[in-house]
Amino acid sequence: VILEAWKHGIPCVVPSVGGIPEIVKNNFTGILYDGYDVEDILSKINNIKQNYAFFSRNCSEAVKEFSFENIKSKWNDVIKY
Repeated sequence: VILEAWKHGIPCVVPSVGGIPEIVKNNFTGILYDGYDVEDILSKINNIKQNYAFFSRNCSEAVKEFSFENIKSKWNDVIKY
């Protein structure tokens, strides 16, 4: 879902669980949160709203890293070794 959002330039406020922190660069392509404090999450959403152009631009660029061609190229490098 994160990559689909990024494809359209939409940043995310997401929990810092599982592999999400490996994808989302905190305060660059989205904002991570640890607890489920509603006020804290709303604050993070407002931060994105106030800096939407910055986050949107970063998302649009970051999603390119996960393109089929890029992933294929990385797998080809792994298979060669």
